[in-house]
Amino acid sequence: MAIKSIIKDNAEIVGLEITQELIEKLEIYAKELKEWNEKINLTAIKDDEGIAIKHFLDCLLVSKVADFKDGMNIIDVGTGAGFPGLVIAAAYP
Repeated sequence: MAIKSIIKDNAEIVGLEITQELIEKLEIYAKELKEWNEKINLTAIKDDEGIAIKHFLDCLLVSKVADFKDGMNIIDVGTGAGFPGLVIAAAYP
């Protein structure tokens, strides 16, 4: 199943609203993550379902308890493959 479908289906289950724009960004992120993971071991999670659920949606769940506002700065220390910082930045530019 494609990343897009996995994100859409599972976002509904956990009550997240995901825009088409964010899905497109996450598809690019997943593609780059898989390519770079072949060169540098960034994550043990390599399949589309794992990336979509365990990386992307898990990162976005913080939005259910955090109120991200325009101009707000957050810090993500030692993320390695960019989780959760890059996913949050994609969702809340």
